[in-house]
Amino acid sequence: MRSSVFLAIALASFGAASALRRWGTLPPIEVNRELVAITMRSEFVKFAALGMKRAVADLSWVHTLLESDLDHYAGTELRSWMYLRFKGITQLDPRFYEAYRFGGQYLMVVKDDLPGAEELMRSGLALFPDDYHLNWQLGFLFAIERSNPAESFVFFDRIKDHPDRPHYFDTFFGKIANQSFGPEEAFRLTLAMWEKQRGDDETRRRLYEQLYSLRAEIDLACLNAGRAECRRSDFDGAPYVRSAAGSWSAAKPLVKTKLRK
Repeated sequence: MRSSVFLAIALASFGAASALRRWGTLPPIEVNRELVAITMRSEFVKFAALGMKRAVADLSWVHTLLESDLDHYAGTELRSWMYLRFKGITQLDPRFYEAYRFGGQYLMVVKDDLPGAEELMRSGLALFPDDYHLNWQLGFLFAIERSNPAESFVFFDRIKDHPDRPHYFDTFFGKIANQSFGPEEAFRLTLAMWEKQRGDDETRRRLYEQLYSLRAEIDLACLNAGRAECRRSDFDGAPYVRSAAGSWSAAKPLVKTKLRK
């Protein structure tokens, strides 16, 4: 009964807020999102006591996706607002798998919040230890984002026989195993991550930028070294450009990758 009353109040408040927005323009308010996320976590506890854990977790998940931003997180502590929101969701419902998988991926690829992504996905693996996607993403985090392929071995080893692994999995996994992981393997691993994305979301776009730049860095190093066996077109199929001085460059600007600081 009490939960129904609180839900009715929440819906009425939402309706009133929507009406106010239609009647007039509200002044902009600067909000510290990290503080809001911490506050919301305490509010979640109140709703959880009313037996509404899954409903509140679902609502917070949708709200977080709608609010998500593209800014990189520059901190090193577990305090980015999106990490705190995803963590709050999993505290409400520890088996909310989407928060571990897609939340961890977004923190890693788009927000560049590596501590938050690692902690969130490790928490997911504690509940889903054999999950293909969580092991894959943690392997990617260490091999590519942290430039520490040796640490990625344990995660890729768990899925080395999984039927969904890409056809070139054995190639880069073998390189990780014998500690000879290099730029070509980094490109293949990123390509596999990109190919797994569906639609045209921000995660896929960021991975494409990394792919384009990785491919160009490898090819331009070859071309500028004067070797004959180099590829002469970029990831999009456009030809590389040679200047009058003889140096080669890509048709598009390159983003920073772990190969190019």
